[in-house]
Amino acid sequence: MEALVLADKQFFRGEIYRYKGEFSTAVTLLQPYNKNLDPVRGGQRTAQLACVLCEKGQYNLAEDMLRHELVGLKDLGLEDVSFGRDIRLSLAETLLMKGLFREAEEHFRALEELFEGRDINLTTGIGRLRLWLGLARISHRQGLWVDATNRWKNALKAAEDRGWGAGFAAMVIHNSLGHIHWVQFRAHLKQASDIFPRETREFWFTGLAGWLDILEPDLGPFFAL
Repeated sequence: MEALVLADKQFFRGEIYRYKGEFSTAVTLLQPYNKNLDPVRGGQRTAQLACVLCEKGQYNLAEDMLRHELVGLKDLGLEDVSFGRDIRLSLAETLLMKGLFREAEEHFRALEELFEGRDINLTTGIGRLRLWLGLARISHRQGLWVDATNRWKNALKAAEDRGWGAGFAAMVIHNSLGHIHWVQFRAHLKQASDIFPRETREFWFTGLAGWLDILEPDLGPFFAL
């Protein structure tokens, strides 16, 4: 019992340092410990340690740890329970960080049915948010703007469902959606600018030339024609 209490204390301290961004200290506190004490605690610690290693750029080490942990969980039939899902999410996030988008997508999609359509509690709520944040980043990194937009919106809903609609995750989501709109905005304006040297205002379509007068104040210096 005393060993479990001490291990938990160290684990919680490691989490605190991780969330503060002090990853070097967090790593020392989250090092693997004797799973014979409790396999659940061991799995939780592995997931947290892998997250810290990813933040430090040690993706291969994080992936190896998580895959090893997942093999053991599958042998016990525990890959779909809460800490099993956590390990699987951490592995998908690690693959995403490594740029292995196809494999990361497969892992995230395999988890989707375990989070969507379930009653929202602390565990499933965070899991849903991590799921959609991961899928959104995969689409975003590949320039799949329609999919990315839908996935960021799903992530925002997951954040709002947890009461985090005004938190850090929501801020990142709104910035990401803004980035998509900005990229698309520049692409459309470039096309308009490319056409502008060849075309002037025409009055074939009722009210269409006047529509430009409505757009111009908001587009300002980006306005073509």
